[in-house]
Amino acid sequence: MDTGKRLRELREARGLSQEEVAKAIGVGRVTYLKYENGENRPVRKLKELSSFAPPSSQKKRLH
Repeated sequence: MDTGKRLRELREARGLSQEEVAKAIGVGRVTYLKYENGENRPVRKLKELSSFAPPSSQKKRLH
């Protein structure tokens, strides 16, 4: 699975909008949209985005 699809899956699993995630990680909604669409890679925001990933004990439930 590519990064954009995974970001979208995690966002939707938490019931968040693109705007909410964008604000939480300090980027604009269009920038975050480009992360999900694969147009940009979120290299500088990986630390912030990691806070949206489930703990490793919960990862199996998402697959």
